[in-house]
Amino acid sequence: EEENMGVISGYAPTMPLAYVEGEGFDMAPDIDTSIEEDLKCLLLSAGKIYDAGFGCGLNKYLFEQIDTLDLGEIEGVIHEQVDKYLRDYLRIVSVDFITIKDDPTLSPHVLVIQIRAQSKATGAAIPVSVSLDVGASAMTYATRGTTFTGQQHNWLLTE
Repeated sequence: EEENMGVISGYAPTMPLAYVEGEGFDMAPDIDTSIEEDLKCLLLSAGKIYDAGFGCGLNKYLFEQIDTLDLGEIEGVIHEQVDKYLRDYLRIVSVDFITIKDDPTLSPHVLVIQIRAQSKATGAAIPVSVSLDVGASAMTYATRGTTFTGQQHNWLLTE
């Protein structure tokens, strides 16, 4: 009798990769979730074995002071990477930066990068937020539904 190795039931694996014996990898259930996972991978990566230029490398900014960061450079890297790797199915609408100057509830060591993107496949909004905490040397990622509401940088930012 042949062993059932699982069935692919989605578009692409979610990040971080999760494998369940007999069921396979956790998969994105629809095209927009798959596009969001690709964006997440692009934002949080700093090179791949097959392509050292892949990814925004946002983690390198963890070792700089928030008030000396070149936000234009960060925005440029995000646009450049999306244009190079995701342009056929994702459009960046805006990139915004939030610090303690904009929200006094944030730590002075935190930079929140809010990215509003749109799926070219369905037109759906794909909002994401990356938080760089220089004080804790930590980078986190979050998404919330299909639109930004409230103070999105105050989400629980965990993977």
